[in-house]
Amino acid sequence: MDTERGAKACGLPRRLSSGLLKLRKRTMVPRNQKENNAGIYQIRHKPSGVLYVGQATDVRRRWREHKKQLKADNHYNKRLQKLWRSSDENDFEFEIIEKAPIGLSALQLQRWLVKEERRIYVELKRKGMAMNRVGPKIVPTTDAVKEYQKEEEERNRHDDNRISAERREIKKKIEELKRQLEPQSQKLYELRRKYFEQSELIKNSTGWRRLFHGRPPGFNPEEERKKIEMLASEINRILPNVNNVQEEISRLREEYRSLYGQFTKVADQRGFCSWFGLRRSSSKAKIREDSRMEKYYYQVLGLKPNASKEEVEQAYKDLLTQQKAQEKVKEIDEAYKKLILYLSNSHKQTTRIQPDDVDAYYNLGVKYEKVGMYKEAIEAYKRAIMIKPDYAKANYSLGIAYLYSGQKGKALEQYEELKKIDKTLAEELFTQIYR
Repeated sequence: MDTERGAKACGLPRRLSSGLLKLRKRTMVPRNQKENNAGIYQIRHKPSGVLYVGQATDVRRRWREHKKQLKADNHYNKRLQKLWRSSDENDFEFEIIEKAPIGLSALQLQRWLVKEERRIYVELKRKGMAMNRVGPKIVPTTDAVKEYQKEEEERNRHDDNRISAERREIKKKIEELKRQLEPQSQKLYELRRKYFEQSELIKNSTGWRRLFHGRPPGFNPEEERKKIEMLASEINRILPNVNNVQEEISRLREEYRSLYGQFTKVADQRGFCSWFGLRRSSSKAKIREDSRMEKYYYQVLGLKPNASKEEVEQAYKDLLTQQKAQEKVKEIDEAYKKLILYLSNSHKQTTRIQPDDVDAYYNLGVKYEKVGMYKEAIEAYKRAIMIKPDYAKANYSLGIAYLYSGQKGKALEQYEELKKIDKTLAEELFTQIYR
């Protein structure tokens, strides 16, 4: 109505004034729906053809901010600022490449913006046309952070429930193994007692001891030796089974304890808003403990703190050739693996990996597997498979990690999953399991 009155006041024809009114109605945004100004933009330097790519929730306002910084000669992108100094303002062209879809939440919008900007940035960088120095980053807006916190709380709750269920299953397995082990342990105890008594009888009834003890009536050394051989044979038959069950119980107990450390309330490992590049600071006690253990590992290898990776590898090789005691070798081996991990910074990479970067999680799993940290490797491979379920290499590597960590059953389950994706890799995994 105001447009029509304004048109009449200016002396415009009625047809033109009604056309302006229709145009305004067409371009008006409803009150309950915000105008979509978010998207990906580019700033092109016409003479050279190079591009600066960016993303913003309001691209027009972002362009005004760029111009303000460039005119003030304090833009953070030095290459763009240099071109601005040596060129005219008309040599730069601002263009919106892609607008964000309507109806996205604050967090979904930020994720979409970064994903699309990264795709365009990688392509331009490959062609050598990008002015950007670094890749895109998410802007932690208040609404997006709140949404992420809710998402993280739900994920943590889900993880805690899963861990609790796994711990209950492990506890049941331990109890079942204990019930299986009890009769065998009792039988082994009785056989060892009889073996000891029989050995003492033979010792006391032969040689110089018989002068003090005397022989029992009807004693036959040959028959008694046969009896002791039969007892030894029975002990050797039962002992491996008992040892295997005890090792399995020890392994399950270790897994039970390690799962407790993964609870959200216990482990401060997930990081706060890692999707935004932010990180919840670790507790001081955790930092002190890590530092103390790192110094200890250096001490085991006979090195000073902050030694290089090459020095660690050389010290490890030298010590292995000198040491023969099995316990000392285990200690040296553990120190070497942990230090290599510290020096390669693999233990810190999870906080820098973007949630949709499947290759980064796969590569992290490979690094963990190389230094013998199979539990961490399994978690990394699982994250990669969650992002891309048909990722054949990750599925194969997960099966191998299960196999090396002593979980043959889970390795076979992974083989069944891999058969649906890649039969060649599945056959290779099957060969590794049963070789």
